[in-house]
Amino acid sequence: MGEGGIVNPRRALKSGGLAAAACVACCAAPILGALGVTAGLATLAGVFFGIAALVAVVVLGLAVIGTRDSRNHTHTDPVSARPVDVANPARRARTNR
Repeated sequence: MGEGGIVNPRRALKSGGLAAAACVACCAAPILGALGVTAGLATLAGVFFGIAALVAVVVLGLAVIGTRDSRNHTHTDPVSARPVDVANPARRARTNR
């Protein structure tokens, strides 16, 4: 403080700026390192969870397709599996109205 309890803004700014510079010089590297490690772990976790989700979706899809195909291929009677002759439909005469 200056004379009579008045704060000199320039002196306060200089001392605050010096403290901020010291903080940046001392603490910036560990903070950035911690953020980098956190980002790296988050990326790694995202890749592994993404691969796990992909595998889960593929397995689920194959299971659904497998059950659907097995339900569609029921055992049929060999007699009904042969081709059947079908007569052509009779055509009606066209009338102009």
